[in-house]
Amino acid sequence: MLLLFLLFLNSLHEIKSSKLPNFIQPCPNMLGEEDRLNDCLLSQTKTVVNTLKDGSNELEIPPLDPLQLDLLHLSLHDDFIFSLHNLTISGLSDCSFMRLKINNTENNLQMSIHFKKITIVGYYKLLGFLFVAQVNSSGYTSMVFDDVILNVKMPMSTIQRDSIPYLLLPRAFDAGITFSGVSVEFENLFPSEPVLGTIVNKFINDNFDDLFQVMRPGVLDVLKHNLHKLFFKLLAFVPVDEIFKMK
Repeated sequence: MLLLFLLFLNSLHEIKSSKLPNFIQPCPNMLGEEDRLNDCLLSQTKTVVNTLKDGSNELEIPPLDPLQLDLLHLSLHDDFIFSLHNLTISGLSDCSFMRLKINNTENNLQMSIHFKKITIVGYYKLLGFLFVAQVNSSGYTSMVFDDVILNVKMPMSTIQRDSIPYLLLPRAFDAGITFSGVSVEFENLFPSEPVLGTIVNKFINDNFDDLFQVMRPGVLDVLKHNLHKLFFKLLAFVPVDEIFKMK
């Protein structure tokens, strides 16, 4: 993956500069004024999210809500194989940015996003010990997360292409996720013992924090991958001077 990324960066000089999408307004002459710049960025988040809800053919950005994912691997080790397939994730557009800040001192972008409710439906495959029971099953699953908060801290720097500075948007950055409540259901956990399946589903809901420790790395990887793609397509080919209208 790193090699592919480096090769891609090496090819960027062949891509012509573009302009900001018309639904994003530049923040003129604010690069050195954090408060004004952050207010300018934060004020646009609702418009950007609403515009991207249905995706953008021009920018080759798929619909944000619902978001479709083919596969999500959540396995922590070889004796616990857990994957989700054909996922539909709803609720990503019903969000508010609690924080969106460019920190000039630390040279990073910091943001906190609150999602009222995120619903995930699809199919699961599970092989291994789930708490105290051996499971080898697959079937439909639904997960509903309440009050999800995504925290992101992304390093920011610039790269010169043809003597023009552009934002360098790294794939590797810090992210964390919390939620206040969850309701999950795994159908067909024990096909021959449906009562046991009901009991284990209740146990999962009562102890979901433990299961989420297994899921967390995979969930964050997917979130970070999609965030990077979004920022990259929006800003990677726009000169810094165009974004901040430097004079």
